[in-house]
Amino acid sequence: MKIIKYIIILMVLCSFVLAGCGNTKKTDVTVVDNDMTNDKKNNLENDNSEINFNEWVYFGNPDDNYKIYRMKTDGTNLTKITDAVFEGIRSLDNWIYYIDTNSKYTPAKLARIKWDGTDKEILSEEDINSFCTSEDYIFYIYENNIYRMQKDGSLNTKIISSENEIYKLNYYNETIYYSTNQGLFSVDSDGKNSFQLLEGNYTDFSISSDRIYYYDNKMYSCNLDGSNETQLFDLDVNNIYVVDDVIYYNQDEYLYKINSYDGKKDELFLEKGLKNFYEKDCYLYFYGQNRIWKVKCDLSEKEIFIGTGGEFHHKMYIKVDDRILSKNCENLDSNENSTYKLFEVVGGDMGKKISDIAINIFDTNNGIVYYTDAKDKKLYSYDIKNNQKQLIIDKMVGSFIIYNNTIYYTDMDNEYKLYYLDLYKNVTNKITDIPVSNLKQSGSTIYFIDNKKRIGIYDSISKGECKYIDVFTTIYDISEDTIYYKNENDNGKLYKIKNDGTENVNITENIVVDIYANDDSIYYIEKNGANLLYRINNYKSEGEFLDIISMAYTDMEIIDGKLYMSVASEGGNYYTIEKYLEDLKFDVYFDLEKQIDKKWKYFVYKVDGYMGYLYKYNVYTNEIKLIVDKWVNDFQIDGDYIYYTGIESVKNINFTTYIDRINVKDETVKNIVSFTDPTIYNISFKVIGDNLYYSLDDSTDGYIWKKNLENCNESAIVSDSSNLEDIVDDWIYYQNTNKRLVRVKLDGSDKQILSKTYSEFIYANKNDLYYLSISQEDSFKGIIMKRNIEDNTKEVVVNKQISLSDLVVVNNKLYYNFEGINLYNMKNGKTTKIYDREVDYFSLVGDVLYISIHDGDNYKTVKKSLQ
Repeated sequence: MKIIKYIIILMVLCSFVLAGCGNTKKTDVTVVDNDMTNDKKNNLENDNSEINFNEWVYFGNPDDNYKIYRMKTDGTNLTKITDAVFEGIRSLDNWIYYIDTNSKYTPAKLARIKWDGTDKEILSEEDINSFCTSEDYIFYIYENNIYRMQKDGSLNTKIISSENEIYKLNYYNETIYYSTNQGLFSVDSDGKNSFQLLEGNYTDFSISSDRIYYYDNKMYSCNLDGSNETQLFDLDVNNIYVVDDVIYYNQDEYLYKINSYDGKKDELFLEKGLKNFYEKDCYLYFYGQNRIWKVKCDLSEKEIFIGTGGEFHHKMYIKVDDRILSKNCENLDSNENSTYKLFEVVGGDMGKKISDIAINIFDTNNGIVYYTDAKDKKLYSYDIKNNQKQLIIDKMVGSFIIYNNTIYYTDMDNEYKLYYLDLYKNVTNKITDIPVSNLKQSGSTIYFIDNKKRIGIYDSISKGECKYIDVFTTIYDISEDTIYYKNENDNGKLYKIKNDGTENVNITENIVVDIYANDDSIYYIEKNGANLLYRINNYKSEGEFLDIISMAYTDMEIIDGKLYMSVASEGGNYYTIEKYLEDLKFDVYFDLEKQIDKKWKYFVYKVDGYMGYLYKYNVYTNEIKLIVDKWVNDFQIDGDYIYYTGIESVKNINFTTYIDRINVKDETVKNIVSFTDPTIYNISFKVIGDNLYYSLDDSTDGYIWKKNLENCNESAIVSDSSNLEDIVDDWIYYQNTNKRLVRVKLDGSDKQILSKTYSEFIYANKNDLYYLSISQEDSFKGIIMKRNIEDNTKEVVVNKQISLSDLVVVNNKLYYNFEGINLYNMKNGKTTKIYDREVDYFSLVGDVLYISIHDGDNYKTVKKSLQ
């Protein structure tokens, strides 16, 4: 049984990134020199008469640290404008206005530059981080004031002064709209006629078709004067964008559109975390997973406008001689720009750093490391033995692989077209005339993804024309003559297809997040609640389940019969999971009190240490099934039902805390109890016969309720409860409002106070009570005590000051954090040290302890199996 009291849930109000105002979000970048030569500039359009601005957009390029580029909407003529950072998409015009920064979340001067990268001008004296423009003016926020200037930077005037922080401003129909924690306001563009339109705390809002759209636990719209407020929908959504009467939003891996008048809804499978939406010529442009997507407004078409996406984590491991090298993050310089450094994998954790070179993508050839530098994107070689670095390709390289002493790479300076460089002959040749990404090699064949939603195939021996397979994918790998790929046109499911385009077969019903080929087997990670690792043989149609993978998984590689997995820690670094392929198997600690048969085992895989997904696992057939695809923190099996509790939405501040039950036979779900009160974040419960007993933890309610599951009648058992802890042998154990432990019969009779001082419940059986005796009323630490229920004798189990959040109980074993991780066996009373190092905190997930420790100035996570 896992102690779940004091669950801390971080509620983050969704940030709806709307494209109407030109706000910019800063990202980590490293400035490089603009490689555009005079000859290149002379070949570009030289004046406005030679360029049709309607055919162009400018944007922050995700493949070049979000530096400002321009490109035609048909995907041609990619050109860098300036090295400043910008995350967004806008229509090209004669002048481009931007914040002149190259550092993360750092305000800077407002600047403008011509569309061709010439005539840069600094417009503001202040460092700002938010602005918008009208036809004649620029409006910007500085120190809770709004300023207006002409577009050449002249006539700078303060028009609004606020006592509160200004979150956002928008210009619409000669009026400025802005929000603070006090509400939404409007003012004329000259600073006159200021009005408060709405009261409330609105960090984001949008304006479209003479309506204001905003979020206040639910989605609303109102007239421009604040009247006629209308609730549109009540959903847990991210990044809402409004075009005319249509609202677009991102939820899970889907982009939705909903008509605000008739409620008609359409969906398109895409990515999580879409942001910075922009509409042009009936197409939406937006960022998602290190790409810019282009989607038709009716959601009938989608394509990747630019960006290599998953290639950001491409190949985290290589083998050089007998050493396994990995990439890991460290602070690059005083500006806190972060990049990968070169490490050697030594016994897991971060490994041993062997170089400070700034790596983006790397590969190896003849014992030499080849890599693209994170600063200038050029391709170098690095001799580890002699610590020698050499420039190999004096161009910005987007992606590369090495095969047979030949480097295959994409040229960022030439629209990501594919080239090869023969290292022996020092000869370079172009392979494609179209942009490509995600290069891979199998045998003598080079594979890639092009910008026309196809997999390209190039024979490195014959060097003939490329062949193409018309499938749309973002993740793929090759085993022999078979391509395994994530099918973007079928909700991200895993497919396989022969490299001649035949035998296109679906394998999974769920989304795949990574694919890795090794010999005649494919390893893939399926998103089904958590990340599930599978293996499938080239000649089979169904995968074999291997393990549940951390939600922070980034990449895997198989080298010399070992699987290496890169997993992100809380401190932002990566640690390595290293296992022999033959050792891959699923092991989990099952709470024996929560099982109903020998075949199927039920458990919650807690992805954040407190909540997770409810699964059942067949110990005979190795089959795993997701039972509940929402946040669960505890469950109980009773007869044909599984009762479970958790939170339905952890993103939306208007979340629901619930108790549901699911029928084990037909999988029908029924809600038993639910609350939308944000002060109720956890419900403790037990089911005994036909009755549900529950309490609203740490609330001011004070009751333990009894609800009859047949007639739904409710009655109060006690009114002095802080938490229902457990029900043992027809006794309800609870902590009262005075923080003393009490037990009472199921009918509310024979109440007994079990502790005279502030105590926290740990565990109880028929004979004994384990609890934390708190030393001071205002403290959260105490010693662990054991009390015999019958004779009232007491003994000290752990005479150290322990916090309740630093202990876990499962299957009669108590794990606690004191100068490392200790195990107390409740059956024999013995204590064992199982991790001998100072620990910040830990959690038990399945059969694995996740232990957070300090490593210098950073945190890192150590995994320790209990098997």
